[in-house]
Amino acid sequence: MRHLGIGLIVAATLVGALGLFIFITERGVANEIKGFVLLLIAAVLAVGGCVLWELNAIRRALEQKNS
Repeated sequence: MRHLGIGLIVAATLVGALGLFIFITERGVANEIKGFVLLLIAAVLAVGGCVLWELNAIRRALEQKNS
């Protein structure tokens, strides 16, 4: 669980790069929508990764404070 936040951020970067590539290079409305949806998925993954990372940091700080 410790590296899940970092994994989500890495996945967000990869999905975002793919979405941006599709959005910029492909022609047609359907491909633009596909690229935009991939960018939205990347944003959700990035936010989830950051939240998990911060929650782990808070948990570690509380564990150090209690011991």
